[in-house]
Amino acid sequence: MLSYSELREQILTQHFACIPFTKDPARLAPIIKAFFAFMALPEETKNKFAFRLISDDRGTEVGYWTRSRATGALDNRGYFHYNDYADERFRVEGQDCPELITFMDAVRPLFLEGQEAMKDVVRSFDTAFPGLYDSVFPTDRHPLLLLRLLAYERMEPGDFLAKGHYDRGTCTIAIAESAPGLRIGTNPEDLKLVEHQPNIALFFPGLTLKDYTAPEFVPSWHDVIQQEEHILNDQTARWAIVLFAGCWGQRNMSWQEAHDPKY
Repeated sequence: MLSYSELREQILTQHFACIPFTKDPARLAPIIKAFFAFMALPEETKNKFAFRLISDDRGTEVGYWTRSRATGALDNRGYFHYNDYADERFRVEGQDCPELITFMDAVRPLFLEGQEAMKDVVRSFDTAFPGLYDSVFPTDRHPLLLLRLLAYERMEPGDFLAKGHYDRGTCTIAIAESAPGLRIGTNPEDLKLVEHQPNIALFFPGLTLKDYTAPEFVPSWHDVIQQEEHILNDQTARWAIVLFAGCWGQRNMSWQEAHDPKY
């Protein structure tokens, strides 16, 4: 894992840091297959498997959720947030939904690997900011981690699949995606398309990292654009896998704070 100084240099230079992460396509394929098998279920079935860890904080959504421009969102997408809380609850509530159980069985090893990668990065930061690790990984409860698997609805070429925003939590690891399209910067004017590398994931600050570390770690502004040459199928533009980390007790961010550029 990179040292704190190496992480800091990359983040301040390019607004994200490249960290080692094994991304064997043969290992990801069954996870994506199981995810889309679950996503193909009727809405009334999928909607049974959703709750919030904190009732009034949409940043703690677990299970199956959607966002739609038709209902006020900036983009169209469906996603599933997996973590230990989801596993514990849905293995009981989802016994009559084999697609859900198959998906959780497939995704759990990736979640655990992502958790270890996040621990490594936070440990590096903890050398400069003691206490950060305990804030992200407390000993008295599961950490506030959300492994998001999402499918973006197909849009017109050049359109936004995800409009620009900051992540609500403390920090993020963008693990894998089916095609390019992610752009990262500090504001809409300096966004740059990310060039993914084999066995490399991208770590970047969320809205609250600077609250626990230093003001220089401003949240990374990012969006996702449609690229015609990388369409997945008639309905879906692309898929992505992202791990979010937050701290229990962190402030609840408003929609405006996450979607209005300020740095």
